[in-house]
Amino acid sequence: MGASIAAFGESRLSVGLRALIYASGSIILLAWLGNRLFGRPVGYVAALLRLTVPIFAVELLDPNVGSAELFFLLLATLFVTDFAAQRRHWQAFATGLAWALACQVRETAVIGIVPLGFVMWRSSAQDRSALLAASIALPARGRACSRWSRRALR
Repeated sequence: MGASIAAFGESRLSVGLRALIYASGSIILLAWLGNRLFGRPVGYVAALLRLTVPIFAVELLDPNVGSAELFFLLLATLFVTDFAAQRRHWQAFATGLAWALACQVRETAVIGIVPLGFVMWRSSAQDRSALLAASIALPARGRACSRWSRRALR
């Protein structure tokens, strides 16, 4: 926020620029995720519905953490659905990283465990251990888990 105030002066736009960027990114991620999971028109309808919610327009330029939390949760959900389809371990790592960033923004992001748990429940034992290490090791920043993560990402 300080950088945008220094660059653009003190105004409502410069204070809310970060929230505007996260909100725009969450709309794009919502459309992309909806299209990928349920077909082309569903994602666009979901993004349009999100845009028409009155509280979204009111809080668009307010410096809040809700838009950043939603952005990182949608990003983690996108990575975990990609991991479910392609089984690449870097996607498990990216899931854990996005989820850890969402938890750093606000602790209510722990709800992101629901899609992660569903994919872990449907995964094989090796994929389950990669997801578990990525999702727990990154928020906890444990030394043993980071050693395991390097081995799993090879």
